[in-house]
Amino acid sequence: MLSPIRNKRRLIVLLSALILFILAVSFLPAMYAWWVSPWRQGVTLHVKLIDDEGRVVPYALVRVFLLTDNGPVLLASSGTYRCGEAVLHVFVPRVGDGFMLVPQRVADSWGDKPTYTLIEDTRKPIYASVNLEVFAVGLSPEGKMVGVRVFSLDPTYMKWPEDSASITVKMWRVPSLNTLNSNGSETPLVRGKMESGSGITSEVSWWQYTPILKYGAWDGIKEWYNIRIGSKVEIESKTRACVMYCEPWRSAGSTQVTIDRGLTGGYLTGELVRTLYAEFKYVDFTYCDTFAGICEETVYAADTGMDFPKYEYLDESWDGHLPSSPYVYYTDVGETGRIAILGGYHWDLSVTVGVNVGGEPSVTLGVTFVKVSNPTSFLYIKGEEGYGNTIKTASVHGPGKGSYVVTYSNWVRWG
Repeated sequence: MLSPIRNKRRLIVLLSALILFILAVSFLPAMYAWWVSPWRQGVTLHVKLIDDEGRVVPYALVRVFLLTDNGPVLLASSGTYRCGEAVLHVFVPRVGDGFMLVPQRVADSWGDKPTYTLIEDTRKPIYASVNLEVFAVGLSPEGKMVGVRVFSLDPTYMKWPEDSASITVKMWRVPSLNTLNSNGSETPLVRGKMESGSGITSEVSWWQYTPILKYGAWDGIKEWYNIRIGSKVEIESKTRACVMYCEPWRSAGSTQVTIDRGLTGGYLTGELVRTLYAEFKYVDFTYCDTFAGICEETVYAADTGMDFPKYEYLDESWDGHLPSSPYVYYTDVGETGRIAILGGYHWDLSVTVGVNVGGEPSVTLGVTFVKVSNPTSFLYIKGEEGYGNTIKTASVHGPGKGSYVVTYSNWVRWG
């Protein structure tokens, strides 16, 4: 027979367990709601590090930053160990930015060649792209190594609440201090960045007009555009490594700016070329790893959630000459042509931004629309009677480029 003291202890244990169970059950919905919040996306990142020859880089430290309009935010860090790959789990914002229409089909018959009937378009939510940076540092027999890769994830096309993504970062060897200092072409590491300790040691941001579309029209041809909410502009990012002195700038990838403000207009006609400039925000920051003795400085275009707040035009005359390109579009008189504004396989336009205010050099970044963008922005073309029968619109880029971000239109006379 159990003593009264043991019975009392057992009762206390049971009551404590019951209370804990009730608390756990009561907090479970809140915990579940936090984990599967519609405002965030869980992502498992597989980051592989390689050198210039494609060999994996083991035993390196990998950091993942969220690139916001208020600067970078460290999300996670991990080592690659022997395999040269780091696996990190992060949560990124999942911010709605309107809807796009997706055609839906139903099968009328099945077999080797099924037929379909197009039914009403359904509305699919659009989410703003999320911009990330991977910063990796390591050692090799030849010296210090660093790798920086800027890239975007689009929650619109990701499984929610959890999905995965893979990214490869090419690392390079950082020249010695003597090499950097001796060639005379590099920039000193200013403002005591390394002495500030590990972390963000400097950061500056500014707004700047950036070209996003260029189109030309001849006499009797009218052109205008429709920049749609949810379209995405891709802007190059650049980086440089610093060990008391900084290397030259190099491309680090790109960020995406999701258009939050739709814009229709820009009516143009008559021997003119028009460039549309949108105001975007840029951030330049320096992150130092004092243990490795390396800093990285990166400049990127930020998505602010209110892009783009301002715009302006630049009109120039032209001689009517169409660029030689296999990417052409024809519009007959009496019809209204429509060309999807999509990016090519390289940068269509460029912007020179000033970084590190205080006399340091500026850096030029490439600009284009995302190659596959939905919803898609469009350029419209319409011809007046009495000038010709057909309008030819050509891209400035040659085979394999396939971009309509920069176009020219003029009349074509057959025969």
